[in-house]
Amino acid sequence: ARLGKGGRPQTVPADGTERWRTTVDGRIDTSPTINNGLVYAGTRNGWVYALHRDTGELAWRFFAAPRRERMLAYGQLESRWPLHGSVLVEDDGVWAIAGRHNDTDAGLWWWHLDPVTGESIAAGRIEAAAIDIEPRNSTDTSAT
Repeated sequence: ARLGKGGRPQTVPADGTERWRTTVDGRIDTSPTINNGLVYAGTRNGWVYALHRDTGELAWRFFAAPRRERMLAYGQLESRWPLHGSVLVEDDGVWAIAGRHNDTDAGLWWWHLDPVTGESIAAGRIEAAAIDIEPRNSTDTSAT
């Protein structure tokens, strides 16, 4: 699978011929994840998609943003909680994170979804305090 023109997911076999193409609700900024016959992708409009690998037909979609709010980014309307990066698929489900930063726009929201139905198994917000990183002193001249 790869992203076609305009961020549309498509599958391309080893010989390079296009098998299918479909349009989703928003831009996709990373390659889709393929697992067990489904193609998973997150959009900048806050949706997680599962498409059938062989046909491109929609299996399910899930709205991962906490609210339906839009903003202008790079000349296009998108969710205040876009899905950046690939959707992670593990044995116990699909994992997706919606948002830009844990300190802005109501933070980052994580979702654990059933890979077959798209139903939410668990969800939560990533709190700034949960990220244990010491800030670097901007006046420090030691090795970086």
